Formats: sequence, C-alpha cells, structure tokens
Amino acid sequence: MQTKNSFARLLGAQLRVLFNRTGFQLAWLLMLILSLSAVFGQFYFNFNSVVTWLHSVSDNFLFGDHASARDMFFFFMPIVCALAFADSTVEEKDSGLLPALLVRRSKAQYYFSKMLTCMIAAVLVVVAPLLINLALNALVYPTPFESGVWPEGGGVGDRWFFSLSNEIWMDMPMKSLYIQNVYLYLLAIIGMTGLYAAVGAAFAYAASYFFKYRVLVLLPLFLLQQILNLASSFATQRWNITLDITDYLRVIAGSNVHIPVFFIIMACIALVTVLLVPYGLKKLRNVY
Repeated sequence: MQTKNSFARLLGAQLRVLFNRTGFQLAWLLMLILSLSAVFGQFYFNFNSVVTWLHSVSDNFLFGDHASARDMFFFFMPIVCALAFADSTVEEKDSGLLPALLVRRSKAQYYFSKMLTCMIAAVLVVVAPLLINLALNALVYPTPFESGVWPEGGGVGDRWFFSLSNEIWMDMPMKSLYIQNVYLYLLAIIGMTGLYAAVGAAFAYAASYFFKYRVLVLLPLFLLQQILNLASSFATQRWNITLDITDYLRVIAGSNVHIPVFFIIMACIALVTVLLVPYGLKKLRNVY
C-alpha cells in the first residue's frame, strides 16, 4: 500500500511539474492554434448566392478541406508529443537535480511515473484541440452528413444526403459506426489519435535516455514517422504503413486502408518501447 501511495504522490508531483512546464504549454498552444485556424478558415458565407452549401460536422472535422492546417497538425504531432514532457529527465540531469530526486524514491517509480506523465501530456496536447475542433464544428454545422439546399425545382428546401450504400463507400473504414452515429465515429477517431500520441510519447521518453541533449529527444518519433511515410509510398493503399494517420482517420470515398494496420504499428512501437525500458533503468542506477 505504501508503494502504491508513494507512486501516486510521485505521479501527482510530476503532473504539477508538467502543467507549469513551458514546453507543455507551448506544445498545447501550437496545436490549439492550428486546430482553431482550421475551424475558422472553413467558415464562409456567400451572400450573393441563393444556393448555400451546408457543410457537415463529419465533412469538416479534422480540418476538412483546410489541407495546410491539417498537414501542419499531423506534421508537428510527433514533435509536440515529445516536447510536452519526454525531455524532462534530460533536463533534470543537465540541471543537476536528478540525483536529489532519486534519493527518496526507487528508480522504477521515477522512471514509470515520468513515462505515464509523458503519455498524459501528449494526450492532452493532441486530443484537447481535436475535441475543441469537434465541438465548434458540431455547433456551426448541425447536419450529420453533407447536404445541399436547392432553391429551384421539385426539391425546394429539401436536403439531399449522400447515399452511404453507394459503391464508393463500401470499403470506408468503420463504416457501420459512421452510419449509426457520426459523433461516436468522430470520437473514435480522436481516441485513435490519442492512442498514437500516448504510445509515441512513451517511445520518445524511453529513447531519451540515449541522448545527452534535449533537442535530440524530439527526433526519434518524428524520424520514425517520416521513415514509415516514405516506406508507405512503396506499399499498396490497402496495407498503408504510414504514421500519417489522416490516411486511416479521414473519411475518404472509396478508401480501403485497413484500420488494423494502424494498431499493428502502435503495437510494434509499444514493443520497442518495452525493450528500451531496461536501458533507461540501468542509466538511472548509474546516476549515483
């Protein structure tokens, strides 16, 4: 019981450090700005036209047609996942605080409380802006699916919805959930994004024990994403192995990318992280 309480206290202390940390605040602010810029960049009103195209929450979530904001969000995601907290041990070592922090706690408690805090930080940095993105889109675009209002002909004022039974939708990822409840579908997307952030941040933290300088901690997950993106260009769409998760999470007509590939990649990164843990614990034992 004492061990559990001490770990909980240590985790609480790490979280307090996290929320006061400049790197976490900057990472969160960057992703929030990108998310909000995408939302407000999509708002447009054509007062000279009688016909108004009604966008849907599903069409505009994950930045819709705002490609630049979407690409920047996912480009910076592996960097902010590491920037939030993954370099904290390197920072404490460089400042000389690490030996003092390890005096009254076990190396394992320190290591795993740091890793858990790093995962929480990455989820907050990535998921919170996406939840805000979804909430704003749900308020501005009340329709669940794309529709149009046609002022002429027999269909005056009637909304026309895309037919999900159409052939181009047959291989859409998570199609059944999309049809049943589009909001649950979008929350599932956010959940997958949060999983990527948590696993990637844990990997970046475990790899941080190999580096002396804090800036290098930002590179492992980012380089892994770029390598997989390059490798995916030689693969078929069905077995896309990229970590550019828009390929899995966006609603793309006719997309046949296998969602399980995403979870296979996450499992492989988690396995590599586990294999790096003994090295980190050994480095901590050599502190004093």
